[in-house]
This record gives sequence, structure tokens and C-alpha cells, in this order.
Amino acid sequence: FFYHMYGSDMGTLFVEANDNETGWSTLWSRTGDQGNSWLDAAVVLPASTTQVRFNGETGPSWSSDMALDDVSFSQIAPPSPPPSPPSLPRPPSAPPLTPPPPSPPPLLPGMVQLSCDFEVDTCAWTDTAPVGYTWTRTSGGTPSSGTGPSEDHTTGSGYYVYTEVVRGGYNKLHQLESPLFLLQQDATLSFFYHMYGSSMGTLSVEANDNETGWSTLWSRTGDQGNSWLDAAVVLPASTTQVRFNGETGPSWSSDMALDDVSFSQIAPPSPPPS
Repeated sequence: FFYHMYGSDMGTLFVEANDNETGWSTLWSRTGDQGNSWLDAAVVLPASTTQVRFNGETGPSWSSDMALDDVSFSQIAPPSPPPSPPSLPRPPSAPPLTPPPPSPPPLLPGMVQLSCDFEVDTCAWTDTAPVGYTWTRTSGGTPSSGTGPSEDHTTGSGYYVYTEVVRGGYNKLHQLESPLFLLQQDATLSFFYHMYGSSMGTLSVEANDNETGWSTLWSRTGDQGNSWLDAAVVLPASTTQVRFNGETGPSWSSDMALDDVSFSQIAPPSPPPS
């Protein structure tokens, strides 16, 4: 779904799911001003869910209008099982054929290395911007006031990477690229981003396919509010590489940041017993 939470006294928006055994529980929430733009969100509903609801709790004044749009549900169908081989006559005393156990779902090679909280270094991610403007790893706030986060997302006292904007570095591309990998099914790239500043530029996620080249899967432009926001991007199974593009804005007030990058793949359900 898409949500809009702009206002100095903004309240809280929740998503709750109902389970006949455990009742209602909160799966997702946002509190306070999230900036004057529509933001997207994705929430995983457990298989036991029987009902879902949005709770919008307004703030202490009139400046707390929140909005929803484009709500959608989706389910990924498991792959069809291969056709069974034709049955062959067997002696009455012979035991029935037992199918081999299903193969485990393929995992993303180097998944642990590609997931990164930037606490020690940038893990397997490398700067590849053609002009050489790099993502800077730091803790605490950025040097410029009125832009960038004041702390990391992981612990509040750890590290993250951001685009340091200095004179001459306006409207410049910062590129953080993964190594090559091989997928055999769709995967999810999850991360937290921070885009606070009056001259904020554009953050995008691109995926590379050996046949079609680089394509943009996700992007945000402009001030998104002074908070860490989460995002999840589906990588097609044909993806061989992914990168973050941070293009700074026309002034120093465009420090954008990344933290807690992770990959995941959902295993298909096990087939029923024969």
C-alpha cells in the first residue's frame, strides 16, 4: 500500500492482522511526520491470518491528516511439481517406489557477505561511480546541519554510509555496487534509507541482467523526512548484480544515507507426502 503522513502533529498509522488463535497483533507502524510525499510499504501476512486492518490514530491537533491509497494483496504461487513417471508393474511383494526428498530451495551465494550493517566496513559492496564520488562510512550525525541522520539505524550508536556533499559535489552520482551473484528464483533486497534535506536528490536501486543490462527497480526523490525508512525490492531471478545510486541535489543539504542492507529468499512450501 501507499501512505501519506505529513503534518507537524502527525499521529500513528498501524497495520494489524487477526489470527483466530492469538487475536489481533501489530505487524507494521509509523509515527510522526514522514514528509510531504506518498511512501510505499509492504507487510508480510502470516499464513494463519484471517483478517487485516489499518488503524489511523490522529495527533493532538488538526495538523495530522494521514492518507492511504493503492492497497493490494499478492501471493507467489509455488512452482508446479514435475509430472510423475509412468507406473511400472511390480511383483506383489515389492515395496512401493518412494520419491526422493525435494531439493532445498537455492540460496543466494554470498548472502551473508552481501547483507551489511556497515558496523565494520562496507562488506562486499564497492564504490563504482565513474567520477569517484564515494559513499562515506560514518557514525553519529553528518557534518552538515539540517540534512542527513543523527545516528545509525542498527543500534543508534553504530555506523552507516552516506553521500557527503561538499562544494563542487552538487548533482553528483555516488554508486555502491554488489559483486556478481547467481539466483535461481526471485529474491528480496531490503534496506533502510534516510533522505532528509531541503535540496535532497534521488536514491535509486538498479539490477543488472546479463541480457538486458541495468534497469531501475525502485527510486525516491526529494526530502522524505528526518527518520529512517525501510524498503523492500524484489529482484528477478535473472538478476546478476545490484547497486544503489545516490545522486545528490543542487546544494549541501542533500546528505542521503543507507543502513542494514539484507537479502532474503522465501522457500517454496514442501510438497504433500505421497
